[in-house]
Amino acid sequence: MIAAIAAAVAAAACVPKEAPPPPVKSATAESLVARVDTCPGDGLWRPCVLAERVKRMGFDAKVIATDTTRVPFLSPPGLHYQIGKSGLLIAFYFGDSVTAKRSWLGLDTMRLVPPTDTAMPWPSKPLTIRSGNLVAAFFGTSATQIERIGLALRAGVPAPAR
Repeated sequence: MIAAIAAAVAAAACVPKEAPPPPVKSATAESLVARVDTCPGDGLWRPCVLAERVKRMGFDAKVIATDTTRVPFLSPPGLHYQIGKSGLLIAFYFGDSVTAKRSWLGLDTMRLVPPTDTAMPWPSKPLTIRSGNLVAAFFGTSATQIERIGLALRAGVPAPAR
């Protein structure tokens, strides 16, 4: 009997087996959005990545295409977003995080202006954000909105494509 079992096991070991099917991943809203997103997966902040991150926090981020801000102390133009019904986000997209950090370190980061600047180019005191290649000023209308946008943009740089 033992010899028969050993022979059956040996015979089964010699038969090539089919590869197991790949594991099935359940589709979540996040995975579907990631597949539809046409942004390059290079780990940099871009308008499409920012809009998606804000959307995940429960707000719409609509680009106000005709409205940009130029300030002498930040090299890229600031792109305006309407957040929800009344919030304003001005995002400055740098080519890389080193350049963004260099600009950030030269500013009063509470006001997002040079330390000696007495003129305020902003409509009010902004929530200031730096994450990777992004420097942003947010002007929210509620404590909840300000907190959520701050969390969304400070949660880390976009993940690079795998």
